[in-house]
Amino acid sequence: MPSPILALEGNIVQAFENPNGSAVEQLRVAVEEGLVSHQLDLMMDFAPPRGPCIVRSQQRPASIVVHVTHLELLWAFTYGWVVLYEEAVQRAMIDGVFDGRILLEADLTSRAAALLEWASGLRNAYTPWPRGLPSPTHADSEQERSYALKINGIFQYATAFLLYHEFGHVQLGHLDAIDLYDEAPETLVTAVQLEREADDFAYRALVAHDDSDPVRRLKGWAVLVPALSSLYLVDGRAGLYQRRHPHLHHRIADLLAKLNFQDEQSRFYYHYLCSTVLLTFDRAYQANQDAPLTPRVFETVDDAFAAEMDDLDDFLSARH
Repeated sequence: MPSPILALEGNIVQAFENPNGSAVEQLRVAVEEGLVSHQLDLMMDFAPPRGPCIVRSQQRPASIVVHVTHLELLWAFTYGWVVLYEEAVQRAMIDGVFDGRILLEADLTSRAAALLEWASGLRNAYTPWPRGLPSPTHADSEQERSYALKINGIFQYATAFLLYHEFGHVQLGHLDAIDLYDEAPETLVTAVQLEREADDFAYRALVAHDDSDPVRRLKGWAVLVPALSSLYLVDGRAGLYQRRHPHLHHRIADLLAKLNFQDEQSRFYYHYLCSTVLLTFDRAYQANQDAPLTPRVFETVDDAFAAEMDDLDDFLSARH
């Protein structure tokens, strides 16, 4: 059965060809000069997800290769967390009943959690999209359909971010900047810096300085989802540690800082989102994960996010 994500193939192409501002012109020039192909290569196999990459050959321009399984992970992660965060966290906060636990008290949230469970298992072995669960082509209710349409928009922007991260490596001259097999400390530092530059390039391609607050809030998900969903590609806390990329939680923090939401509502929403996803990831690998949850109290949502970052940094420092 074809992947339901292929129903959004046109959205992916649209996202690549129509970002913000000067990025359109930069892509056009790069294509005309033969630096990069105007076509995306879709890799379809039955393997665990791999992020986009640049493939070069002497016979043709560099091409951006996108793995269909990774696109499936991206959509499923986005759908699952948008539903859980807005229905089981934010709504519970508004009702004054949130105690730090994400409770699956409705069919909508339990089905979203089931989709996340499938997505989190893809790193170990590929399995097809579970029949009957939410997807770009299936919804069991109007509420699921409404969320799926919202996720399609976020997914399109998130895909654009990933694609322009890869194009950024081409445009910024990164491909020959370092030896990929050089493990010298100074080379690794440079590699991490190049990844941060590519993230900055992708961010500027996606987020315009004059975007309205609603558009900026929507794009906030799209900017953060590629990094947040990377948590589903690693096995446990130690997987946060990266040699040639920023540590995964540091990348999340860097992107959150770029968004720099000034209105209190958006700032609370996204800082608490990131701390919730990180805490959930962290708790999934703790030996006492079934122990009763004791919520921690913080003065501000920034303090909650900083505390989770500190916990993860302390773990990595102890290991390295």
